[in-house]
Amino acid sequence: MQHYKKNSAKQRLFNDLNQGRKRFALGSTATMGTGVNAQQRLIAMHHLDVPWLPSDIEQREGRIERQGNQNDEIQLYGYATSGSMDATNWQMLERKARFINMAMSGDRSIRRIEDVSSNVNQFALAKALASGDDRLMKKAGLDAEVARLQRLRDAHVDDQYNIRRTITRTTREIESCQKQIARLEADIARRAPAKVDEVIFDCDGTMVTDRKTAGERILGYAHRMRADRTGARWILGVFNGIGLELTGYEAIDTEGRPYLCTVITVQHNGEQHEFEVTEKTRPGTVVGRVESSIRNLDIDLANARANLETNERRLPAFEARLGQAFPDAPLLEDKLQELAELEAELASSKGEFEPGNDQEAIMAECGTIDKKPLPQAA
Repeated sequence: MQHYKKNSAKQRLFNDLNQGRKRFALGSTATMGTGVNAQQRLIAMHHLDVPWLPSDIEQREGRIERQGNQNDEIQLYGYATSGSMDATNWQMLERKARFINMAMSGDRSIRRIEDVSSNVNQFALAKALASGDDRLMKKAGLDAEVARLQRLRDAHVDDQYNIRRTITRTTREIESCQKQIARLEADIARRAPAKVDEVIFDCDGTMVTDRKTAGERILGYAHRMRADRTGARWILGVFNGIGLELTGYEAIDTEGRPYLCTVITVQHNGEQHEFEVTEKTRPGTVVGRVESSIRNLDIDLANARANLETNERRLPAFEARLGQAFPDAPLLEDKLQELAELEAELASSKGEFEPGNDQEAIMAECGTIDKKPLPQAA
């Protein structure tokens, strides 16, 4: 690859590889990493040495394991020379990959991590293959299986916690819905139906039926409160069977000036609706907002009943799952026991490739690291 220095020459080489005129290319991670798009006919990738960084492995394999490759399956090879430092180098890659995965997990509480991803498994397997010790091969498999089972166990613990929290929240929502339904039913029973284009507004002992007059009286009270510039809470009367309340409090407008905000509250017990009235508010608007709030009591009741039914239906399902034991707990215990015995055996025999013995002699050869199918392009 180093013979092709210009971009035009490199592109001609890539075209030859993609069209099958050239069968293989030899180069370093730097010369055949990012920017090499010659994947169409590649069938095998051979790692002739052990790189220094896990990202170098990703860059190399990224040239062949990518969309656009016409082969359904590719082969990835790695080699270790007997009597060399290859096994130690694979071990160093494994440690670096573990640290990177821990940092990328985003969990700031982690101080030590035993979990391994696909890259870490690959490096550990290569290290074990290069060591020539079947026990390390077995340990690499046990480490991966234990990590998988521990992830499932942790997910089970989290699920149980979420179930308890969901049961508590759902129980509270059921109680809240039941209380809300009772209040809404009382509001609807108290609601007084009025004739078309009329209202029933009992204000200070005076019965008002004209819509415009009712709106003017409500706005008149709001104007008087703003003129007094004193925050207060006034009971206006009963509108179609439901109480109305006027509240005033100090507020700041968009230009930073203080003013008295006046708010109408429809005082039914189920859902209290309120809206602000100003100098620009029209009588018909006030009456329409109040009537809409009272008319929507039926919708509020239907929604409350639907929420109650939903919560009552889902609660038994969560209660049935509460307290369930982790189904793979016996298998995890067996794998942990087997791993502990194997680690004790390796420690007693002072295995060459365990931590603390990296400088001892290395004798190994390894063949295929991985064989995996390629994703097909859309």
